[in-house]
Amino acid sequence: MLASAAVALVLRAAGAAEARDASDSSNASTLRVSSAELKADGLSASQKTKRTVLVLGATGRVGAASTLALLREGHDVRALVRDASRFAETLSPELSRFVEKGALVPIVGDVSRMSTTECADAMAGCHAVISALGHRLSREGIFGEPRFLVRDAAELVFRAAETLEAVEDAGDDDAMTFAEDTETSVAAVVAAREAARARAQRARPRRFIALASAGADAPRGGDPARSLPERALMFALEKALPPYADTLAQVRFVSEQKSGAVLAWTVLRPDDFVDVADAPSTTPWTLYSTLQNGLFDAGTSSVVNIGDAMATLATCDDAKYAPWAGKMPQMLDDERRR
Repeated sequence: MLASAAVALVLRAAGAAEARDASDSSNASTLRVSSAELKADGLSASQKTKRTVLVLGATGRVGAASTLALLREGHDVRALVRDASRFAETLSPELSRFVEKGALVPIVGDVSRMSTTECADAMAGCHAVISALGHRLSREGIFGEPRFLVRDAAELVFRAAETLEAVEDAGDDDAMTFAEDTETSVAAVVAAREAARARAQRARPRRFIALASAGADAPRGGDPARSLPERALMFALEKALPPYADTLAQVRFVSEQKSGAVLAWTVLRPDDFVDVADAPSTTPWTLYSTLQNGLFDAGTSSVVNIGDAMATLATCDDAKYAPWAGKMPQMLDDERRR
């Protein structure tokens, strides 16, 4: 009985989550956008820009849903996996076809042991990085090492991005040196610098889309105040459940990063995660700039829709993405699954 209760709490706190009082959903100051609006670009499939996205946690529930959503939209995916052969064994026929076409490329590595250089190599040439990492729902996964897998992975991604950004600076210096040595005109110097910068921009991801939960408050504020019972329960969960503490640590770290300085970032905060078996298809969903429900009146977010939302944030055009850069939106299904 106690074990079942603990698993339920992990599902709600570390991956499912709590939101806000429903009365706040009508707050006029809350920015919101529907899935249809965020995806709309007026372009045909052949006109859309193909992106390459690195997915961390690609074999997990949300990571797999994000991967499939990206591939179905015509993008390429690099999936970081610990064991390539095991990954191949778990692939569905649809994903196997994407591997055969070269759209899905497994990269073997353990994110908890990767060096900054190794992570930078995996990221180079990607438009975005999606982190859908989480802890396995087992005793070892909940209480074993690494305790801060999710936070440490976020730190690794930002360090690696800084490494790729340093390549951009080196490219500028090389272009200037070349121009001076050959007595090239000022115009040629500028052209060489811009070409080097363009190459570096292509090599460096632009966005970092991270998964958290509605059990995490935005550290910079903006969410409605939680009740005393909510705050007390969340305090206890953070002390008792390492995966929940890890989620909060990631949120705090990312919030301290200036969005766009190295990477533009968005932390998605879904509510109760509805499994693929219960909600196998994508349905309309909405992003809200603040939490919408309370701990004792949770909304719902299907795993399939969460993956779709993360994929959309990683690849939508810059104008559509801009309002969500540096933000921690809550994502809820339009259809309440209760």
